[in-house]
Amino acid sequence: MILLVTMSLDPHTDLVIDSLREIGALFFRYNTDLSDQYAIEVSLDGGTLLNRKNNKVVQLETVRSVWVRRRTVPNSLKDVVAGYTQYLEEQWKLFTEIILSAINKEALWVNHPLSYEVAKNKLYQLKIAKEVGFSIPSTCITNDPATLSRLVGQQGKVLYKPVSSSIIDGGEKAIYANLIDSETLPPQATIDGLAISPSIFQSYIEKQYELRIMVVGQKVFAARIYSQDSGISHVDWRRYDFDHVRHEPTDLPEEIEQKCRALLRNLNLQYGAIDMVVTPDNEYVFLEINANGQWAWIEMLTGLPVSKEIAALLASSL
Repeated sequence: MILLVTMSLDPHTDLVIDSLREIGALFFRYNTDLSDQYAIEVSLDGGTLLNRKNNKVVQLETVRSVWVRRRTVPNSLKDVVAGYTQYLEEQWKLFTEIILSAINKEALWVNHPLSYEVAKNKLYQLKIAKEVGFSIPSTCITNDPATLSRLVGQQGKVLYKPVSSSIIDGGEKAIYANLIDSETLPPQATIDGLAISPSIFQSYIEKQYELRIMVVGQKVFAARIYSQDSGISHVDWRRYDFDHVRHEPTDLPEEIEQKCRALLRNLNLQYGAIDMVVTPDNEYVFLEINANGQWAWIEMLTGLPVSKEIAALLASSL
């Protein structure tokens, strides 16, 4: 049995389920935003997840593959009496970890929660990327306002990025990477605010184009993102401009593919989305890896069969 840990509205999961059905693989979808609609029981001997809506059930001890796609707390907690929401959110977050811990440790994890937590550390992933031979930008992570001014003075241009998730206002907004130079220094009040907002500053890498690389097991899929074709996406391609920014499937040099595989192996990951820059001099520069990075839009725009490969990987341990 394959366990899909996700949310009710997730096109990535929908695409993988379509592929699982094509190959006849048995799966159970656990939507964590609707967790209170499941009857859940966990003990030292295993556990049971029962979907009360459709009466589908899975015995956790029978799970051979797990795709930990998305984890959250039940939507219904928003309606809880004031003062108890934080308490219940903490209970559900830990309960999800307990549920996952009941699964056989020999199962195939895409990815194991512990590996995911380690891989979220931006400095650690840069260290591992450097160890496997990638070129990386000069990087400083700091909460010292004076450091920002010093970096701009030394390098001319620096790129700002948040240390962790860039989602704010309940998912309605995101903080993107921003270019900072002597002419675009933010107001002093914003710089001073760095003291309570640790941030990543990297040397700015000039781009010919960018790469989104999805590694699934041993398979490597890569797409070129021509972010420089638009002033909107020039600094950060996540400021999407699909009307002007081309997305194309591409082959990577074998050396780069091998380094991508080595990176995931050293981070103990089965899946990872790697962001890289290719400079005007054709140098490949590693930026970061997201162990749960998005790929559905890449598949839709380029035809790269990421969902089929994830389905095949999950089914390989059945």
